[in-house]
Amino acid sequence: MTIAAASRQYVLPGHVVIPEPKLRFGGVSKDAVDIHPLRGLLSHGPFSRDKLAAVSDPIRFAVIAPQGGLKRASNLLNELEGAHQPRERRAYLSEFPGFSKLFGVRLAFGNGATSIELPSTLTVEIQRSQRPHAVLAEALTRALFALRNVRHDFDMGTSKNIPLWCDDRRFEFAAW
Repeated sequence: MTIAAASRQYVLPGHVVIPEPKLRFGGVSKDAVDIHPLRGLLSHGPFSRDKLAAVSDPIRFAVIAPQGGLKRASNLLNELEGAHQPRERRAYLSEFPGFSKLFGVRLAFGNGATSIELPSTLTVEIQRSQRPHAVLAEALTRALFALRNVRHDFDMGTSKNIPLWCDDRRFEFAAW
């Protein structure tokens, strides 16, 4: 057989349809599968459902945010707890019943000094600095050290102070 003849036998198709993967949900049942993530969670619960007893209820968050950002973080947690109807692709999307109803644990802010707003002067300090990255790093380090002192009051930490790189090559805080 010639090389040309052999290569004709192995012509690949222009495309192949790959079916959606079956995702595992719920405790130990091998039948707790679905191709749709939200539908699977609603029907069977999370894959780690049997292990969630080790997760505190509520899951307490620590937050580091730019000045004025804590209100937005609070709004986000409240939104995650609420039910939501799909506004688009209604044939595919399901109603979201809220985080605690879906996962069986609530979300909340930690106790005490676990919510930290960065100083209102930080943006100006960054803009005026020859080393803006160092100014930002110092502010974040101070906030992280403050959270380290109250580590027993939260389970997870999050930050919404990711800066945007501006035209003048300086940092500016993005809105949450």
